[in-house]
Amino acid sequence: MHYSRLAFAMLSVLFAGLMGCASANKDQLYEPLVLVRPGPLGGGDQLWAVVPLRNESGTSLGDPLRMADQLSASITEVTGLRSKPVNSVIDAMRTLDIEVIDNPEQARLLAQALGVDGLILGTITAYDPYDPPTIGISLALFDRTGQDTTGGPLDPKVLSTQPNAYSYFPRTTRDSVPASSVALHLDGRNHAVLLRMQQFAAGRHDHRGAYGWRRYLASMDLYERFAAHVAIGDLLEGERLRLGYAAAEETEG
Repeated sequence: MHYSRLAFAMLSVLFAGLMGCASANKDQLYEPLVLVRPGPLGGGDQLWAVVPLRNESGTSLGDPLRMADQLSASITEVTGLRSKPVNSVIDAMRTLDIEVIDNPEQARLLAQALGVDGLILGTITAYDPYDPPTIGISLALFDRTGQDTTGGPLDPKVLSTQPNAYSYFPRTTRDSVPASSVALHLDGRNHAVLLRMQQFAAGRHDHRGAYGWRRYLASMDLYERFAAHVAIGDLLEGERLRLGYAAAEETEG
């Protein structure tokens, strides 16, 4: 009898411990991956804006306004950045009688009218909402001044090969080249894409759910949110490299 009571007591303690661990795991919180704007942050946040994207995916399923909103939302999550609402961008374009941005001069004019430091132009290049989903995005960041901080003589070869979301922009002057640009094709079958999705999902979903991090594959709205985060992150990395190169050139000079 004594041994039975002792065994029962030990089982009770073990069960309580297991329940405590389960409760702790159930309520476990994870810190999400946060993007940070390159450069010194002491001068305050920069203000960016996103122009409604063009849809060149070959399907009408991709919504340029919704994708622009997703990009704008991703910008607001970046430390050191704020984003102008897409509706404000549309209103400013109407005021300036600009239906679409056809040249870098219009981009700078719109950026000045909005009072933003950077203007993002882009294109949806691929869009397939069916399992597994696929999104292609090309983005170009133009600063308000249109100045290339790297300086130096104009190299036509660089201009002709510079990736640009708006390839029909004339690239005969330095002002016509975006500060940074990125082109992505995010295929839900690609393991590299899935690994980035896992990193993005950490801290942004209820890990107790049936889908786990794969919920970003099950919903196209969530997949767009993931794609926007990746696109803005890669654009920031391009800016980080550009600014680092400019600083190195200035030091050597």
